[in-house]
Amino acid sequence: MTNNSEQKLAPGRAIEGYAVGVLHLGSTYPLPPGNAQHAQSYDFPVAFEAVAIDDPFALMRGEDHIGELLIEACCRLERRGVRAIVGACGSFAYYQRMAADASRVPVYTSVLTQIPFLLQALGSRPLGVICASASSMNERIYDQCGIDDPDRLVIGEMRGMSEFDAMLEGDRPMDERLLCEQTCEVAGRLLDTAPDVGGIVLQCSDLPPYGCAIQLATGLPLYDAVTLVNWARNGADYPAYDGMRRVMR
Repeated sequence: MTNNSEQKLAPGRAIEGYAVGVLHLGSTYPLPPGNAQHAQSYDFPVAFEAVAIDDPFALMRGEDHIGELLIEACCRLERRGVRAIVGACGSFAYYQRMAADASRVPVYTSVLTQIPFLLQALGSRPLGVICASASSMNERIYDQCGIDDPDRLVIGEMRGMSEFDAMLEGDRPMDERLLCEQTCEVAGRLLDTAPDVGGIVLQCSDLPPYGCAIQLATGLPLYDAVTLVNWARNGADYPAYDGMRRVMR
């Protein structure tokens, strides 16, 4: 074991210190704090990298050509020195296996990669998922994320809610207060459908700003892309513990 003075440092970069990189879309609508693409959603530096997708609906459909674009973005983040990669958009899950195979660091393309872990924690209770589009919760996504028991998922869809559609289509200014109310309304429908839901996953990166309101309304544990980034950071940049030790006299 070498001491600090004998250790050789790796070649430097112009900017360093990013433990986690976040893959995101090139959104043009306002991003409030709490959004997975907002820098102030985190209390540590995060490296953001856009995936060059012109049509977000092509991503929701899982079109094949997007996989290569996502891998290219992962490579750019690796060159920036990140030690873990997290996808902000839930639909990046279509490409989980190919992205993980192509990368030298852990890759969590979507918060949906946490679902098998969360289902184990809930025993036999169902898990709620609030997503942008119900069509993006499908067999291909389940296969990519290792979700073996999708029947335990209770799906709530934001498409069709006026403020969510307005945000995606950018045809008028978004009313954040109303979007929060409509997101809580979708969460309430989940509980109406399955009162024994044990937790809720926010599949869409635009919904975490309203997570606190959802939790107050439902009383349930909540998981999203921001909580996933925090979890990935703790593994990639493990904290050094220090402090007083009690000595037996």
